[in-house]
Amino acid sequence: MKCNPETWEVQGKNGEPLTVNFEGGALTSDAGLLLLKEADSRLGLISRLAACFTDHRAAGYVD
Repeated sequence: MKCNPETWEVQGKNGEPLTVNFEGGALTSDAGLLLLKEADSRLGLISRLAACFTDHRAAGYVD
C-alpha cells in the first residue's frame, strides 16, 4: 500500500540533485530537516524570522 507515491526533486548538498520519495519503508524521519533546509533556501524563512527580533547583547560576546 502506498500512501503517497509522489517523488520530489530538490537541490542537495553542493547543488547535487536529490530525489525525495516515500518508498523507504520503516526508516527514520530525521530527513525532514533536509526538506526544511530546502524550503528555507528557497523562501528565506529563517532570515525573515530573525529580522523580527532585536539582539540587545554586546556584540563582543556573541559569536
